[in-house]
Amino acid sequence: MKITIKLRSNVNKSGLQELRIRINSGRDFRKDYDTKLFVEARYWQPQQLKVSNKHSNFIDINRRIKEFKDRIYEANNKFNIGMFGNTQVLEYIKGKSRFGSIDEFIETSLKNGKSDVTYKDYLYKYKGFKKHIGRKTPMTFSEFHMDSYSIFAKFQTVCKQKVKRQEMSASTYKGYVTAMKRIFSYAKKTKAIHDAIEIDNEFDFMIGRKKLIQTYDAEFIKRQIEKCTSLYDWRAIAFWVLMFNLRGFYQADISVIGEEHIEDSKQKKTGRKLTDYWRDNVHLFHPRSKTNVEMYIKLFRKPILALIEMLKNVVVYIDYPNLNRKHVVANINDRIKIYNYTPQDNMSLHKTLWKRNVVKLKEKFEGLTYKTARKSYSTTLKKLGYTNQEIKTQIGQQSDALLDTSYVNYNDPEMIDRINTIHKHALESFGMDEVYELLLAKLKDIVRAQQKPEWIICHNGIHLVNGKWRIMVETDGNMMMKPIDKEYKSYFLKDKRTTKGFYTDEKEQDAYYDSFFKPLDEVSNENVEIRLGLQKGVLESNKNIEINITKPHTTEAEIRLEEFESRLEDYQLNEVLKSKGIGIKT
Repeated sequence: MKITIKLRSNVNKSGLQELRIRINSGRDFRKDYDTKLFVEARYWQPQQLKVSNKHSNFIDINRRIKEFKDRIYEANNKFNIGMFGNTQVLEYIKGKSRFGSIDEFIETSLKNGKSDVTYKDYLYKYKGFKKHIGRKTPMTFSEFHMDSYSIFAKFQTVCKQKVKRQEMSASTYKGYVTAMKRIFSYAKKTKAIHDAIEIDNEFDFMIGRKKLIQTYDAEFIKRQIEKCTSLYDWRAIAFWVLMFNLRGFYQADISVIGEEHIEDSKQKKTGRKLTDYWRDNVHLFHPRSKTNVEMYIKLFRKPILALIEMLKNVVVYIDYPNLNRKHVVANINDRIKIYNYTPQDNMSLHKTLWKRNVVKLKEKFEGLTYKTARKSYSTTLKKLGYTNQEIKTQIGQQSDALLDTSYVNYNDPEMIDRINTIHKHALESFGMDEVYELLLAKLKDIVRAQQKPEWIICHNGIHLVNGKWRIMVETDGNMMMKPIDKEYKSYFLKDKRTTKGFYTDEKEQDAYYDSFFKPLDEVSNENVEIRLGLQKGVLESNKNIEINITKPHTTEAEIRLEEFESRLEDYQLNEVLKSKGIGIKT
């Protein structure tokens, strides 16, 4: 392909000649494009493809010529690698889109270049924009190039009436405008269009009543839990409670958590350390799905880890037998992973999985929505007197850039302790312990009344008994071996938690257990520290320690912890600690 810029021979009344672009792509394609750019022939420099500085307004003319040269260069390159055909080359040089419509651009270039969730969001907003202006046919970029002002003015006029009638919020209007801007920006970035589409700033905002998001207290949530009559009911409300506990997670956040994101209190990857669970030393590093703001969340054994365990079991029971959903159920060996998919890669699947929960909340639990869990958590913090900055940090909002980069290091251990303290305070103030206990009691009621498998409540791995695999479950405080239902057998047979080497801290576990059986009068600093779940040497440097022993469920490990709790009250142990001048606060 050969593309040239030359002067037309015709001279107009002003003595000027028009610059013409000629495209020659063999016998089958020869096209001329008149640029509407007129110059004086005597100042035209054909070798340099510009006018000399003696030409009037030469700066503006040469700037315009350079735009055409850039388009020619880009179009030629895309033609040579097969991205453009002859017609697309011509349209691109003219400054038009290489796509027939914005609809086509979204379904091809944008769909392939953006995540599934972003593509779906932009498509939804674009279709909504067209609907509000009464447009049923595809729109072109050229329409917006020619008169974006009148198009957006029409859109704004329609939306103003809807906002006035409270059929639309001002933030929803802003969302449409923002999406359209980002579509145009991406089109310019990917060179789908050459010239940027300008949208006047007056269309950015609209004055209107901000949509209020309802918040809820523990008493309301407990009333909803009492309404549960099925595992579907229980799952829907339990996810709301989990989102509150995780400082305002959304569904997309819940869907991606897993052990690969687990760290200890020093922000080190822990691998699979069972002692970290026992000692309440599990933290989740999580970039929030909506904003990618990094969150560092302590997963308290009770209620968070215990609730995750129950939800994981309920999801397995409901979804694993379904051949269409089996693949999205997380592996049994990941203690905190509930689902095995990424929402950004499959938004349709994500919406399908959560639709039943969303509908259930709305219909059975007085219009409850998952978004309100986040709002309820932040409202709880506000009532406790925490600052806006502290609240923003808790819920993973984009905080002030100056604070983030210059004044506050959220990775500092003291800051992490502060964040964890606020988190714990919020849960305690809300009354989360009571909410959790009611959820647990309700799950037991449903399972036993409907004769569901006891492993839904709690299980502790599979074991080979007399040549047959059995699952260990708790029944009325007793550990029992139960047969595995055939539809769940493939799930449970993947369980590796009872195999040697699964946990990376087996020696530490042995030391932990061994300490239970040593005579109390022989207890050393080291053994006391093991019992209390403290770091080595802490008894030498601290004269007042605080311990927090919690039990999500009674498993084999927790049975030993119960024994430990009772021995903490033993007179002899108290005497050993007192002799060292150590006080215990529980």
